Amino acid sequence: IPFSDRSIDLVLASHPDQDHIGGLPDVFDRYEITGFIEPAFVADTAIYKRLQQKITEEKSAHLIAKTGTKIILAPDVILEILSARPAMRGPRGGKPDTNNSSIVAKLTYASTTFLFTGDLPIKYENQLASIEPAEIRADVLKVSHHGAKSASSLLFLKTVKPEYAVISVGAKNRYNHPSPETINWLVSVGAQTLQTKDLGTITLK
Repeated sequence: IPFSDRSIDLVLASHPDQDHIGGLPDVFDRYEITGFIEPAFVADTAIYKRLQQKITEEKSAHLIAKTGTKIILAPDVILEILSARPAMRGPRGGKPDTNNSSIVAKLTYASTTFLFTGDLPIKYENQLASIEPAEIRADVLKVSHHGAKSASSLLFLKTVKPEYAVISVGAKNRYNHPSPETINWLVSVGAQTLQTKDLGTITLK
């Protein structure tokens, strides 16, 4: 964004985990945010409450993601919500797992498509691959959950068939993301993999 441009049309929070929304209050401080969209998940954390306060102060249009919603950002730029789940409990019960509620969004920019998956687990990625195979096909994939083994299947990656796969991941992270298995699967489907831990900010033009 040029330094003189102090506005953002839409901010999307895939789900309310610290590593996904922790920087957003500062974005609201520095830019005029026209719209904000998030899943139907209310988190009981300090950073989530701070973000909600910033949205209110900014008077941004506050949207709860719903499957099938299309947001037309420009005549040739369309954001479509492919999946938006309510708060769902994890496999062992207890508190709802925020990752399960990750928004899956597809951005179409003219003839180029981008697929954003948050931290969606394999189970729900495979459901999308089975139910909406044509819809999740994309040129660029933001790989789910920082390339974790639990968040990408070969079935899903074969269905998306990305030319580029972007992994947002910290250097020397304690989880050892991304998984070598995920990297091998990306190679097997012909994707060129780009990682933030190696390249820093990744810009696609």
